[in-house]
Amino acid sequence: MTQPVCLVIGAGAGIGGHVAKRFAREGFHACLARRSDSQGLARLVTEITHAGGAASVFTLNAIEENSIEALIENIESRIGAIDVAVYKLRAQIGDRALAEASLKIFEMGGRRLLCQTLNAEFAAQGIHIAHIVIDGAVDAPDTLGEMLGPAPYQALRAHKGLDKDGLLPPTEIANPYYHLASQHRSAWTFEIDRRAYSGLAWWNHAGLAL
Repeated sequence: MTQPVCLVIGAGAGIGGHVAKRFAREGFHACLARRSDSQGLARLVTEITHAGGAASVFTLNAIEENSIEALIENIESRIGAIDVAVYKLRAQIGDRALAEASLKIFEMGGRRLLCQTLNAEFAAQGIHIAHIVIDGAVDAPDTLGEMLGPAPYQALRAHKGLDKDGLLPPTEIANPYYHLASQHRSAWTFEIDRRAYSGLAWWNHAGLAL
């Protein structure tokens, strides 16, 4: 049998990379794509292959016209048909008052509407579209770590993360991605929401508590 293929667009050290690892562990060939950090991609491939999985890396600037289409054609001609595609580029942050929100932030809502439209159009063709809301701070060095800087990031981990379970671990976030992809088509889920037990929904607090 041909090995199934999972494409992760936005495969960093946080959610994207752990989603790729999760699918590789289940027998998928993981295709990891991101704009930069070839060393980080190489580390992910090494970790996946050392665990017995298969992975390939691709550089991608998703805002370039036809870049995603070209990537898909490349993967499907070299590796095989893509069974699962995860689009996980940097999300918009919604923990602010409406008066302080930029127009860019409303792309978070636009993406959700796009997912709903795609779901309505393509579900009957056997294509499962799902939207995943990550409502909280993710314990990832290439997202939260870059936003805060090394020292504040480690301080936040010591205060809220690790054994305190106040930050979202990418390993735990990756599990529902695989669950969604393996659901029976008679009971598909469109949207799930993930947050730490101690976190408040973004509309219930003034900002990220450090």
